[in-house]
Amino acid sequence: MTALPNRTDEMVSGPSSRDERPSSADPLLVEYRPRTPLKSQANVWLAKTVTTFYRRMLFLVYPLQRRQIPTFRTTLSLDFSVLTTELKEYHEFRPDTPVAEIRDRMDRGDRCFASWHGGRIVDAGWVATGAVRVRYLERHMLLSHGDIYHYDSFTLPEFRGRGPFMARNSYVARCNQSEGFVRSVALVALENRASWRVLNRAGLETRGSYSYLRLGPFSRYEQHSDCGEELPPLVRANAMLFPERLAELRPSSR
Repeated sequence: MTALPNRTDEMVSGPSSRDERPSSADPLLVEYRPRTPLKSQANVWLAKTVTTFYRRMLFLVYPLQRRQIPTFRTTLSLDFSVLTTELKEYHEFRPDTPVAEIRDRMDRGDRCFASWHGGRIVDAGWVATGAVRVRYLERHMLLSHGDIYHYDSFTLPEFRGRGPFMARNSYVARCNQSEGFVRSVALVALENRASWRVLNRAGLETRGSYSYLRLGPFSRYEQHSDCGEELPPLVRANAMLFPERLAELRPSSR
């Protein structure tokens, strides 16, 4: 049995009505936060064991056009910006993310929207378009022309519940709307029901799911649509070397 990496970037966010960010960037620890330490340890162990060979993610959509996206008040004085050269500041904010990975994301064209307070980053999230990397499923997802993918949102623990997550998400959604994007898309691990509930109440619709089964050299991907529309396809990294094939696989613009 071949284990899959435990790290995932797919802590995805969209505009929401409440600042209910989970307290962990791990999509499994959120769901398994039980009342007793013993039960907590057992559930976390079970979740991580299962997801070493079988992973499922829900595909969610938030329409951006022909709607008024609300702004949100916060108890903090915040400034928002898209990071350009602030790799050191972001690494101080997320020391678990290597500087080389931050640079690689920027080189791919991914953008990081950050919330600043007191001269430092207290909250941030990434967006990407085109062929986006989904590390948790070990694939790239091919988005259509009007889609923008949100991933790896994080708020410092001491600032959770004070509004930076919600304020930033509203700001990013309004920026994406003005840029002409049709919808924000998100992926959430099936076990992460806490994040799913927050996004669902925020207006994101679950349109389908992806699954990945891997046993030794054998692997199998499946996708299921809940609304009759085609989901963005998943492709291997080496498929990125053949643009003509990607054009055939990419879903039509919506």
